[in-house]
Amino acid sequence: EWQLERLTSARDDVGALAAFVAELAAALEPPAESTWHAHATWAEALVDRYLGSEARRARWPEGEIEAAQRVEAVLAELGGLDAVGSSVDLPRFRRALVAELDTRAGRVGRFGEGVLVASLRDGYAGDFDVVYVLGAVEGALPPRGREDPLLPDRDRRTIDGLPTHATQRLDERREFLAALAAAPERVLCFPRADTRAQRSRLPAQWVLDSARALGATEMTAERLRDHGALPWLDVVESFDGLVRRGVPGSRTEYLLQSLGAWCEAGERPETHPLARDGLGRGLRAARARAFDAASAYTGFIDPDAALVPGAAHPTSPTALQDWAACPFRYFLGRVLRLRDVPRPEATEAISALEEGALIHGILEDFLRDGPQLTDPTTRWTDADRERLDGLVDAHCADAEARGVTGRRVSWILARRRIRTTARRFLGVDEWVRARFGVVPAPDGLERAFGDPGQVPVAVDLPDGRTVHFRGRIDRVDRSPAGDRAVVYDYKTGSSTWYAATDDDPVDAGRALQLPVYALAARAQEGVADATACYWFTREEEPDEALLELDLEAAEERFVGVVGTVVDGIAGGCFPGFPGEPAWDHRALRDAWSMCKWCDFDRLCPVDRGSLWERVEADPASAPFRALDPSAEEDPS
Repeated sequence: EWQLERLTSARDDVGALAAFVAELAAALEPPAESTWHAHATWAEALVDRYLGSEARRARWPEGEIEAAQRVEAVLAELGGLDAVGSSVDLPRFRRALVAELDTRAGRVGRFGEGVLVASLRDGYAGDFDVVYVLGAVEGALPPRGREDPLLPDRDRRTIDGLPTHATQRLDERREFLAALAAAPERVLCFPRADTRAQRSRLPAQWVLDSARALGATEMTAERLRDHGALPWLDVVESFDGLVRRGVPGSRTEYLLQSLGAWCEAGERPETHPLARDGLGRGLRAARARAFDAASAYTGFIDPDAALVPGAAHPTSPTALQDWAACPFRYFLGRVLRLRDVPRPEATEAISALEEGALIHGILEDFLRDGPQLTDPTTRWTDADRERLDGLVDAHCADAEARGVTGRRVSWILARRRIRTTARRFLGVDEWVRARFGVVPAPDGLERAFGDPGQVPVAVDLPDGRTVHFRGRIDRVDRSPAGDRAVVYDYKTGSSTWYAATDDDPVDAGRALQLPVYALAARAQEGVADATACYWFTREEEPDEALLELDLEAAEERFVGVVGTVVDGIAGGCFPGFPGEPAWDHRALRDAWSMCKWCDFDRLCPVDRGSLWERVEADPASAPFRALDPSAEEDPS
């Protein structure tokens, strides 16, 4: 029911959005008359329609109200230009409107009061009370710079008027000194460490020059960074120290100072007035996570039979795989039903999910629209290759129209990769069909099971419970004699993710799709011999593109793992498991193996590794630890 409600709501939203876009497209059509009055009236109607008329601006900030009045005044002025006797079109009207709106805005407050935030070059001939130079560290003041590799200094010196790298450095030094000369009091600030990069920083050479001018003739950058307070040097040991003993610079710092004074007086932070609402819950969560005991704040909730998957309604094997990979991921996505909010406008490159769906669609259309194969040894023709290239172009054009392809340069590379993957499929497909002696079943593409009106896959557990599965198989092949079935699940990612299946066919619960698909094919095709394979579309060699599952050998292990996962979910076991330390090549930073591709990475605490270590040995984590047969019974 919840999924039906979500889809119904999404359908209504799409309809409303389509109506809005159609209305906006019609409203943006410029007027047919080439008069200033017609264009100004048209623009005023757009402002009233989409920004609100004056009656709807009562609660706007004062500055926004003044800006809206300025826009209306400019439009009124432009509407009176017909008296000049000239006609106007949309480009000319736009240029005139932009020119009028780009004039300098009115001043806020009295001249000479307030704070000016600007670059150093804006301090020339200034008259300020105090000048603060922020971030004066080595590499930032002056900023690092190199000679232009296309036009180095030796070539620039031969052309009058071209600045060299050396002259740019002199200009930067001049700007710095001019900024210092603009006020009687000058404050240079530099951080002693980069907390994000976890490394120390050195003051800029220009800061060191100022220190030596104040009498510290023997001062080096390292000594200045590590030196204590002097008459001309203030040292802030940390943000905490600044908040506790400094002057609050914001409401947040004021509240933190109040909370710190409360604790220094011997009071518990949970009893502070600020801790009555959200802060109190955060303090309790932090305190709970600091201890080894399992609690609701570390991923363990009360047992609940309603959480058991596949009992009342069929579940998907990927849902149980989520719990086996990280129980907290399952809790967020499957219990709380949280979803990552897509941001197409921020897409740099096509996502792995979209690229995988694109390749799946291309291969499905190629097999469905092509001739029905009856001989496993049939080879694809040049006409088939041309038809496949056409499908690649059509699906890629559709992806571009949907706005999921990202930046143009990255999409060019991705499109080339998709075409190569599709062409490689033909050779691997010939090898696969000949090896198994099968051909694609007439109804074997995107075959569903367990959906409403369909029979699910039933897995009987040793304790008498039954778990029902639903899913959709990418492709089902069968032998011409009808006594054998082979199912494939296309994987567009790397095969290294499934290397552990060599020792454990279900990879501690993280590879449950193939057993479920094999059971579904065995039941639907009415055969005893059902083989399931992962098909890695990026692998070039046919024998490396296929990972085969022996269902008879894996079935007992599969049933045991499913029972363990169901027990863990019903028991409320949802700790966060980050996996092993890994390198995230997308963000160019250290990460965790289970977190690199997780939609909920931003929701997990920074110290997730330490948090898992604290709860790993707790008996409440036993269901999750039991998935790995190589793990010790007591990790402590």
